[in-house]
This record gives sequence, structure tokens and C-alpha cells, in this order.
Amino acid sequence: PPDPKDAKQGDVLARAAAWASFAAAAAGAYKLWQTPLIHLPSMSGGVLVAFAVTVLLVWFAGALPVQGRERAHASMRWWAPLVWAFVHYAWPGVAGLGVAYVVGASGLGFFLHALCGVGAVCLVVAAVACLSHVGAALTMRPPWPQGSALASDFAGYKSLRMWVGLLATMALNGLAVEGSGRLLEWTGKGAAPTVRAYQPLLETLARKPDPAADLRGFTRATLADIAQAVHEHRSLNVPAAPGALPKVDAAQGALARLPRPPVGDRATARALGVQASQLAARRAAWSEVADAYARAHAADRRDPLILTELASAQMRAGQPARALDSLVEALRLDPRFSGAWMLLAELRLRNSSGEPRQVQEAARYYLVAFWFTRDRPALIKRFRAKLKPGPEDSPHTAAAIQIALQRLTP
Repeated sequence: PPDPKDAKQGDVLARAAAWASFAAAAAGAYKLWQTPLIHLPSMSGGVLVAFAVTVLLVWFAGALPVQGRERAHASMRWWAPLVWAFVHYAWPGVAGLGVAYVVGASGLGFFLHALCGVGAVCLVVAAVACLSHVGAALTMRPPWPQGSALASDFAGYKSLRMWVGLLATMALNGLAVEGSGRLLEWTGKGAAPTVRAYQPLLETLARKPDPAADLRGFTRATLADIAQAVHEHRSLNVPAAPGALPKVDAAQGALARLPRPPVGDRATARALGVQASQLAARRAAWSEVADAYARAHAADRRDPLILTELASAQMRAGQPARALDSLVEALRLDPRFSGAWMLLAELRLRNSSGEPRQVQEAARYYLVAFWFTRDRPALIKRFRAKLKPGPEDSPHTAAAIQIALQRLTP
């Protein structure tokens, strides 16, 4: 029988290990939800609930060996909470991603959906077994706890299952900490997987560049502040009056103090813009349309509408970098231009592969477009119409619109 002093100290360490494992599972689940290792077909509320419930169940079942009072707790030492936190960081979140994929997937057919369901169940069982086996083997000695799912002849460090589980745990933790979203993304049907780094169109910076040295970088960072402030606002259904969002007002003031382009010929620019729109209506090559809008922009560099039309043509002509430059300049001239924010969201989606962070970034731009628009009911109708993407829309538009509508509709 264990020494009463060791048993008491072991029970204290076991409780600490249980709380440490819960904190690690929650942190890992949050990380994996923000940057999942697989492409989730939906990020709706039901999928989130399925993900959270699975994480809690896997954590609870995997941490049974350190719950309650067990004789094996007497063999635990001070490092036990660290070990249990380590093994619980990624497994509950990975199992939750598998279940969330099955819940959110649609259009797979009965056989594929059933196959994915079986795979998700196997993943959950493997996660629970790995957590219980590895955690108990690394921190305890026989007699093994009843809730550890350990066989009577389990050999601890000599068990092949324990070492396989430990290696799998280390690999999953490394993938979760890496934090670049999905590691394998397909560039097209039959294409080889490639590694892509996520880079936001507008990046929030704690220290903005000097506008005299990097005007574009300062503008992008200031526009990112606007998107972040709108995203963090509790209720976006209030009027967008001065003072409603002080951070937005400050960002607009900073952009207004930047140097403006010289005054151009507005009438000539609008006439050239009409000619460019006529080219687009005649289904001319988008590169030709972009060149026509570029001539209109050269006539009047202060018109954000022409810049936005130029960005739209550049985006359709396969020039995303130029389109982004045009949109940043348009929003520098008029950060309240709702149409430019809408196009910025479409640019994000068009050049993404459905990675959740990119979809969420596009949803933020849709929210800013709603905040600044003068006709909110009309924009809501436009959002709902985009739930069924048209031929020129990205296949991920509906997912971004759903995220935005969840914030805008009670």
C-alpha cells in the first residue's frame, strides 16, 4: 500500500494535472479552430458546437486517470502536470476538427459521409486512448488507474503503444504550434500540395511605419485598424456617426492628414471611365479594360470610384497585387467608401484557398462595408443574394457572408 503522505501529495498533483490538461486542451482547441490543419467546409455555429463538445469529451475521457483518487497517484512527481498538459494540447482539438468536418460537410454523398463519420469516430477513440495511455505511462507506476484504459499487462516505458502515442503527440503538437493554418493546400485538381504562408491584405501593426518613408505601409496598417475596430464593436446595427467608434475616427483623421494627389480633370476622367465600362460591357479583355481605367485614373488621381473600378478590372485580369495597390489608394482617399471594402473582401476570397483565417478576414471587410454604407437594408439583401455565389464569385464567398450575417442579424 502507498505511503499516506505520498498518496496525499499524489492526489494534489493529480488535481493539478487535471486542471493543467484542461487549460492545455482549451488553448490547443482555440489555436486549431483559428488555424485548422484541415479545410473546414463550414464555420457555422453548429460546427463550432460540435467542435467544442468533442474537445470537452475527449479531454474528460483522456484525463480520467488523474480524476478522482487512485493508488497510482502516489507515484506521481512534480512534473506530472506538465506532462499531462503536453499530451492534451493538440489531441482534443484534432479530434474536434474531425467531428466538425463531418458535421459541416455537405454534398459528399451517403457513402463518403458515412466513411468520414467512421474516420472521425476512430480519431476520437485514438485520441482518448493515446491521452490515457501516454499520460499514465509517463507519470505513474502500477497499479494503473481504472480510468486509464490500460491493459493489465501494460509495460509502461517498454510498451510500443506508449512510444507510438508519444511520437504522434509530439508531431501533432508541433503542427498545432507551427500556426500557419492548413499545411497542405491544393492548387487545383490533380495538382501537388504546396505549402503556403498566410499573409493578410491589411496587417495590424503595433508600430506603424513612417508615412513619409512608407506611405502604402502606413495606409494599410491604418486601414487594418479600422477593420479591427469595426470587428470588435459589440453592435454594428447602431448608426455610423462620429464618436460611435473612436478608433475609426482616429484612423480616418490620420488618413486625412496624409498628402493628397494634385487636382485633376474630373470630367475627362469620368468620360474615360465610361469608355472603360463600355469596353467591359462588350466583353473586351480585362487587361484592356484595366488599361482604359488606368488612363481615367491618370486624368484624375483623386477619384476613389475610378480607382475601385480599376482594381476590379485588375483583379479579373489576374493582377491581384496591382488590384490591392489600387484599393489601398482608393481607401486612403476615402476610407468610408463601402464599395472599395466590398471589393477588398472579394480580392481576399478570390486569391484564397478557403483557409478559415482568410475567410474570416474577408468577413471583416464585409462588416466594414456594412458599417460605412448609406443603405444598410440594400446591402443586407446583397449579402443574402451572395449566399448563392455567381459565376464570378469565389466558392468561399458564401462562408464569409455567413460569418458577416451572424454579426449583423439578431
